[in-house]
Amino acid sequence: MDRQPEPLPLRILFSLALGSFTMVLGTVIWGLVGYFSDRVFLILGLLIGIGAAAAILLPLRPVSKRTARILLPVVIIAALASILLGELLYIVLFMMRDFHSTPMEAILSVLKSLGEVLASSDSVMSGILGLIGAVGGFFVVWNAMYSK
Repeated sequence: MDRQPEPLPLRILFSLALGSFTMVLGTVIWGLVGYFSDRVFLILGLLIGIGAAAAILLPLRPVSKRTARILLPVVIIAALASILLGELLYIVLFMMRDFHSTPMEAILSVLKSLGEVLASSDSVMSGILGLIGAVGGFFVVWNAMYSK
């Protein structure tokens, strides 16, 4: 006896909740890896993108290809937000460690120079990696879902 899938709106809600959790987890991982290693590993951006795609798409099974395609921008936004927030977390932790700032001072300092931080070559490269990871991850999960 086949079990009926949950209604699509409920699956979409669960998918977005799981995607949000994955985004926060990716932010923390990105920030902490950067903090403890003083570098960012390229593979991490790809893994965060794949994780975001899997978290958002897999709970929707079975779903039409059209509905899954609509979620590509959501996957991209989740991966990019995760990585860029991770960059900000890394900078805040770095400032607290190297400049002996309080958490609030570090956060305010980062927010004041947010444009410079996001325009830095490291942040741009991180964003590009996140974009590649999100799109690549989307199609890896897509192939896993629809190749039968």
